[in-house]
Amino acid sequence: MLGGKYYFGKTRVTAFETSQIPGLNPRDFDLISSGLGVIGEYERLNNILSPSKGFRIQLDYSQSLEFLGSDRNFSKVSFFTLGYIPITDTWNSGFRFESLIASENTPFYALPYINLRGVPSLRYQGQLTVLAETEQFVNVYKRWSIVGFAGLGSTVSSLNEMNFSPIVWNAGTGVRYLIARMLGLQMGFDVARGPEDWAFYITLGSSWLK
Repeated sequence: MLGGKYYFGKTRVTAFETSQIPGLNPRDFDLISSGLGVIGEYERLNNILSPSKGFRIQLDYSQSLEFLGSDRNFSKVSFFTLGYIPITDTWNSGFRFESLIASENTPFYALPYINLRGVPSLRYQGQLTVLAETEQFVNVYKRWSIVGFAGLGSTVSSLNEMNFSPIVWNAGTGVRYLIARMLGLQMGFDVARGPEDWAFYITLGSSWLK
């Protein structure tokens, strides 16, 4: 699949003074973003909601452009892939890899961040992020299954220096129930731990699909 997009957003940050956040561009606190994007995707999953076999690859490029009304030019590129491998009749193994790159002019709230269960959103940001995660899914009784997962990620604050930050990790477990047999739809919850704290998630379908 190949598609395009147009996006527009106006952001105004008023919750705190710019002087309290060293290193931030004051222009980021009142900004209009307007631009175009291209999305390419190849998908071979056996179920779009709760897959257990196959893979998916996605590449997304977005470019904010001043001649379309944006206050500045900046760009983002994201690469996302996942795969599911059935090991036995009751055990499925999943793998996920994700990387995002942003240009130097990207506002602080639009920078890539580590997206892992148990890791707070927007906590670990940079111009470049890289992460990998695995998920092991085991059916234990009729419609009931358990899942275990773990992952690693890191960021680069500036592409000019290419110094990776310390590795961020996550680990956790969860329970799934097959609520719609004809659709193959699973629902349940996950408990995850990151570098700092615990987190609880309610999950409908795959926690990885966007």
